[in-house]
This record gives sequence, structure tokens and C-alpha cells, in this order.
Amino acid sequence: MEAYIQARENAFSNLNINSAWRGSGLQPFQPQIDIRAATLPTTDVATERPHTPTEHDIFEKVFLNSSPPDFQTLHKANTHLSTTISHGILDTPTKRYIHKLVDETERLNTRHILQQRETENLRSIIQKRRTQNKGKRAILKGQFHISTEELQLQVAEAEAVTTASQRPRTTPRPNYRSIIEEIDDEESEESEESNMELSDDDIDELGL
Repeated sequence: MEAYIQARENAFSNLNINSAWRGSGLQPFQPQIDIRAATLPTTDVATERPHTPTEHDIFEKVFLNSSPPDFQTLHKANTHLSTTISHGILDTPTKRYIHKLVDETERLNTRHILQQRETENLRSIIQKRRTQNKGKRAILKGQFHISTEELQLQVAEAEAVTTASQRPRTTPRPNYRSIIEEIDDEESEESEESNMELSDDDIDELGL
């Protein structure tokens, strides 16, 4: 009990009570502290200034992604670039846009070359399919008069070849019945010959 009384006196001191109030953010009414807090100068909060648009912002809108740029935006940016260079101004945004423009031009040129080669290959394939080296169309190619006898004969031969090539090609099936009949005929002939030979031998034996 004596220890509790002594500890309580040490704990409930003015210093501990004031520090507990300050730690919780609450302070007892003290006129001097309140007056001092009210007279302190207020600090201005740094506010972010709005970005004022400039003429060079068009350079950043051209190459936003990897797809080809918009034609209207690209035209405006190039027009502004020409105006800037004509006035002798070559600042950092202009230099950055020139480097991007060079890289994009090389990339688009490479894509154009690849597409042009692919188009030429497709055209050559289509032209080969359309060109006919056989048949009456190949014979009449470049001819304006087909009344000559030589051309008529060539056209008739070509039509005959085309008709023959269009017929279904079927492999003839073997006639098993005829094969069996031939085998039976051969066996019957062999048996007759053997009988004739036996009869001759029998006649010779009887003659002896």
C-alpha cells in the first residue's frame, strides 16, 4: 500500500500530465501558448501551376504510338517546323522532333519497300495463273484472223487434247472370269494330251 501511494504521487505529477496531453494532441488551456500559435506566420502551400500550351506541343502529339501518325497532326507539325527553321530557331523541342521524324521516316520507308515487294510477287503469281500455254487460247494469242486452214487444224487438235485430258482416267479392272476360263482350257488340253499318250503306250504293249 505504501508503495502504491508513493508511485501514484510520482506518476500524477504536472510534468507527466502535460506530456500526456501533448502526446494526444490536446493541450489544456494556456493563454500564452494559444496566443503564440495564433501569431505564427502561415506558410503558403505550394500549388502546381497549370501548364500553358505552347506552339511546340504539336511535336509531342505526332508520334504517340507505333502506328503511322495522323495526317492532319503531321502536317501541322511539319508546317510549324518549317516556320521555326526559317526564323533561325533551333531549340530543344525542335531538335527532338527532327530526330523522331528521321527515325519514323526510315521505318516507314522500310515498311513501304517490303509491301511493294509483296505486291510485285502477288502480281507475278496472278499473271502466271492467267497466262495459258496450252489450249486454243494459247494458239490464237496474237492472231486476228482464224480463217486459215493451219490455225483451224491447230485449234481442232488443241480441243481434242483438252477433251481427252478432261475424261476421267480409270484403271481397267482385270476380268477374272476370262482368266479362270483360260486356265481351265489349258488344264483340259493338258489332260487330253496325257490321255493320248497313255493310249499309244497301251497299243504298243498290246502289239508286243
